Amino acid sequence: DILERVQSVPDDVEVVVIDNMGVFALDLNLKEFRNKIDTINLTLSGKGCTTLFIMDETAYELTHMLAEYSVYGSIKLMIKENPYTGMRERYLDIPKMRSTDISLELSVFDITSEGIIFRKSKKAIG
Repeated sequence: DILERVQSVPDDVEVVVIDNMGVFALDLNLKEFRNKIDTINLTLSGKGCTTLFIMDETAYELTHMLAEYSVYGSIKLMIKENPYTGMRERYLDIPKMRSTDISLELSVFDITSEGIIFRKSKKAIG
């Protein structure tokens, strides 16, 4: 059970990544799903631990975007065609980050052998 695993996380762990929250959403109603996310957040934040939930778009929509209400921040990664160049590009969007001044502009990025490189977008698409 995910809650038992979360409770057993040592107190000196700084970050926990849970991938994929959509798997947990399949067998739960919306209230149970929200309670599970809230319990995980409360338990780990009580240990001073940051939690990164990974969720695919399909599960996000099936849960009526409920996860975004329970978390401190939300980062969305997407691939879209740039209408000005006709090329597909990777975009990062940060629709929510509590207590942080963030840009509403999409960030364009590339995945290279050196890692993730952010670049200035000539025209970010929405």
